Amino acid sequence: FQQWFEEQQDQSNNQFLVPNIITFSTMIKGCTKRGDFKQALHYLYLMIDKYNIKPDLITCNLLLSVCANAHDIQSAELIWNKTIHDFDIDINVIVISSMLNVYAKCGETAKMMEILNYSQRPEKFIPIDEVACTTIMSGFLKANKVKEMFDFYDNQIPELALNNNINLKYKLMTTLKSVGHLKMMEALDENEIEKLSFHHQKYLDIFENELFPDIKFKPTSISLKDVDRLIE
Repeated sequence: FQQWFEEQQDQSNNQFLVPNIITFSTMIKGCTKRGDFKQALHYLYLMIDKYNIKPDLITCNLLLSVCANAHDIQSAELIWNKTIHDFDIDINVIVISSMLNVYAKCGETAKMMEILNYSQRPEKFIPIDEVACTTIMSGFLKANKVKEMFDFYDNQIPELALNNNINLKYKLMTTLKSVGHLKMMEALDENEIEKLSFHHQKYLDIFENELFPDIKFKPTSISLKDVDRLIE
């Protein structure tokens, strides 16, 4: 389809294919799965320059997803700056989460927190949700900043929840907290018995009391990934 689509653009007299924003968003979505930012950017410029179509929220979100998959911070920042300055788009939690995801996947935690702070400005407050919080936690884990992840979970998320739409019982947040204890154990020397025991017990407490509270009372479905972590 992409090859046919490109051929249609080369036929200047062709009146049969007049793409709209849905067409371009679909093509960009295909680039997202391949992490092909160059081709996605080609479609962006094509829709703006040739067809005078302004990108919408979905298009910008897809472009940021391409950048996240390609670990392309420079291109993501280009799209982000155009989104907030040039495209006349009302930024919402979806775009915030997409930009957080770019920095999280690249382990750029300082820039990740700058985006969080941007969303919390009193003059233009953008409420975030639990997905944005888990993205930030993942970013800290990606950068091996486990203590910072715990600080964010224990101190910042409860504070953010006062003014944002955050489900504090979101299972993925709890899962990432448990992964943090595993990572702490991995980083410790085998002679640090007290610290190893602390994080080991913390992991078990989370597993039994938060992730699978019914496990002691009835048969409970547990994913292989969770079983692997428990064995680890």
